[in-house]
Amino acid sequence: MKVGERDKILLGLGTGVLLASSLRVFVAGAYSSLEKTFFYGVNFPSGIGILLFIIAAFLVGRLSRKAGAVIMALYALASLATDATEYTHLIAAFAIPLALALAKEVEVKYLAMGLVADLSLRVLAVGGEPVDFPHTRVILALLLFPGAYALWREPGTLKKPGFGLYAFAAARTGPHLSKRHHALLWR
Repeated sequence: MKVGERDKILLGLGTGVLLASSLRVFVAGAYSSLEKTFFYGVNFPSGIGILLFIIAAFLVGRLSRKAGAVIMALYALASLATDATEYTHLIAAFAIPLALALAKEVEVKYLAMGLVADLSLRVLAVGGEPVDFPHTRVILALLLFPGAYALWREPGTLKKPGFGLYAFAAARTGPHLSKRHHALLWR
């Protein structure tokens, strides 16, 4: 196996895991921070994750691949360090646009391998969130760090994900779109 092919596999695997995991963590963390603010009366900056997501969506096309690798590694470290999604969703806000930009570039078969790996982590977590259990957090980090390393070694900048991939992410985490809306978004 050539070095270039190995990097493609590692990057695709890491991108699939990053995409699925960061989407779940972002939604769970945003809900958790809103819950702290409105149900428990804690002064918590609940809207900052959404604001960071919007900023990251605008910046992702201007980021170097090394900056993307740093974001991917920071997400892996945050996932390894804690299961407090109300804090880690702030890093996931940057990881989602990064994962969507990488999903546009990597080969689909390697991206699918990463999505299946994330699904396997869900099975190991007994249907829960993989960041809630130490053994699945370690495996999650072990899947993300090689992808970050492969991304670090590539020159250039990231591409913009495009509206279709953001619509895919919204459909994956939110309520399902009707067939008519789905056809309009992917046209």
